[in-house]
Amino acid sequence: MIKKARLRAKAEIDFYDIPDWYTEISIDLGIKFYREIDESLEIISTNPKIGTVYNKEIRKYVLKDFPYILFYVEEVNEIIILAIFHGLRNPKSIGQVLK
Repeated sequence: MIKKARLRAKAEIDFYDIPDWYTEISIDLGIKFYREIDESLEIISTNPKIGTVYNKEIRKYVLKDFPYILFYVEEVNEIIILAIFHGLRNPKSIGQVLK
């Protein structure tokens, strides 16, 4: 069963801000980031268990070509993307992002 992916408010802000940063470097790079996020959301929606277990309820999915991790939870009817987290950030700060 394919579940719709929904971005939580913080993840939605990142969804728009991060590609803007890449677009300043190159329009093509910004477009590539959007495409990879879209592909990743489709993969997660189709197969929610694909992500690595982060804790009891949260999973994480690492992007292929960008240093970002999608943190998400699987609900009965949807996938909720909690955060789009840069992989080089201090791992201890993810707790604040996931609140």
